[in-house]
Amino acid sequence: VVSTQSTGLLQGFGNFLSYSGTYIWVLEYVPEQYRVYYNTWSAMTWCFGYPILVGISYFIRNWHFIHLASAMVIALTYIPVVLLPDSPRYLMSIGKVEEARKVLILYSRLARQPIDLSDVNLVVGESATKCDQMSVAARIAEFKEHKSLLLETVVQWYIWFVSCLLFYFLNYGWGSFGDTPYVNYLFAGLGEAIAYVVCVPVTKYLGRRMGMIFSLGLCCVCYLLGLIPWQWSVVWSFERLMNMVANIVVSCAFALVFLYTNELAPTTHRGLVVSSCSLVARIAASTGPF
Repeated sequence: VVSTQSTGLLQGFGNFLSYSGTYIWVLEYVPEQYRVYYNTWSAMTWCFGYPILVGISYFIRNWHFIHLASAMVIALTYIPVVLLPDSPRYLMSIGKVEEARKVLILYSRLARQPIDLSDVNLVVGESATKCDQMSVAARIAEFKEHKSLLLETVVQWYIWFVSCLLFYFLNYGWGSFGDTPYVNYLFAGLGEAIAYVVCVPVTKYLGRRMGMIFSLGLCCVCYLLGLIPWQWSVVWSFERLMNMVANIVVSCAFALVFLYTNELAPTTHRGLVVSSCSLVARIAASTGPF
């Protein structure tokens, strides 16, 4: 039991670091007009993980080999992590001008549109030079100095907490449709996939802020309507229908909050802000009735 719990803690720790860090990293490469699609695609990869995990668990019944097979799949995802450099935006934010120049030239060649930056002066502001010399503790102390950044981060904590709490604690699940845990898990992935497809038009037409307001507001309406006692079959009731719709909407909000927070946070503090928000969300998730 201790071994299993320790393995679970290590897996959760690794998942937290890899997903949050990779998401921030790649988002800094993506132009603003394509971020909605990247954000949705990134969230959709979670749904692809459901059938992969179901297949591994169905054909491999020993827990030791399930962990081994999962680790082998995860190992493949680290190939691009080794190959890709840091984003030019991040490098400029910490004053590494020459490294940013090299990365820009590299990607221009990959796009088959090479550019010559030898005569281009990449300007680094005073804040970037200061940031390059700052420790992590000093960056955290800046939240106390800049009240607006602190307030913005606290608001994001609350949004992440509520979104994750609704997703886990009040989610009655797509997973009760099947007779086996394998079918249940596939239905869970299907529900999230629908949500992430819906997330694109919501974000495109309403924007980040109004999209969050719309998603969370509609979720609350669905839960209130779910109080209506209307059962029209053994499986289906109005309560279940409203919970399914609410699950789609809150999944959309949870996907959107990643993009919203990453764009609000300054490059120099983005890692701290998003990581702390994700930590708050995991606290909310731990209260859910799994």
